[in-house]
This record gives sequence, C-alpha cells and structure tokens, in this order.
Amino acid sequence: MDAQKPSDGSKDEYGLGWETGTTGGVAEVGHGGGQQGTSTFIMITPERQAGVVVLINSDNADASGLATRLFEIVLGLPVGEHK
Repeated sequence: MDAQKPSDGSKDEYGLGWETGTTGGVAEVGHGGGQQGTSTFIMITPERQAGVVVLINSDNADASGLATRLFEIVLGLPVGEHK
C-alpha cells in the first residue's frame, strides 16, 4: 500500500482517501469521518485479511483511538504499537 507522492517530493501518509501506516509492523490503511452526533473509523490490513469498523453515536468520541486498540487486539499485538 503506497501513500500518494506529492510533486514536491515530500512524503504524505494519505492516499486516495485512506491514511496509511503500520501497526506492530503490519501495513494497514484507515479512514474516519462523522457528522453531528456520530464518529466513525475503519482500519484494514489486506496482508492479514483483517479489519475493524467503529461506529459511535457521539461526535465527541475518539473513534480512531478505539479502532486502533481493537485492531491491535484482532492482530494479537500488545496495545500501543501503532505508529
């Protein structure tokens, strides 16, 4: 999974609407959103054929933080290895 490459040569962690990263050395992509009264986040890793989706009925919740912690559990990783 490659992030987009801006014309100025800088690196961007965002590619075609998905943010790229690694969790415990496993490549992952994610995307979040929301509107008044909701927060959402999805994280997937094609390499492990796994993912999580968080849908919250609050716009003050940390959907991406919860998704990351759940993702670590799904992958069997110690909590806190997300970069």
